[in-house]
Amino acid sequence: MSKQGKRQPIRISVDEAKKRYDEKDVTILDVVDPGTYERLSVRIQDAVRIDPRQIDEEFERLPQERTVLAYCT
Repeated sequence: MSKQGKRQPIRISVDEAKKRYDEKDVTILDVVDPGTYERLSVRIQDAVRIDPRQIDEEFERLPQERTVLAYCT
């Protein structure tokens, strides 16, 4: 988190994302609309799903002490 208390986006590699996921070091954010989500054959275990139309309201409710790894489909 930055000095102002706002989260700052960064890009990480797929390998780094997998490592952090395996270590349970991140909150996975699955940004997908409800219709698409219902049709998915595979879902990320323990991911928090947020409708992209509600991201502004929902994002602040995520744990502040963990890195948020966003996955957008």
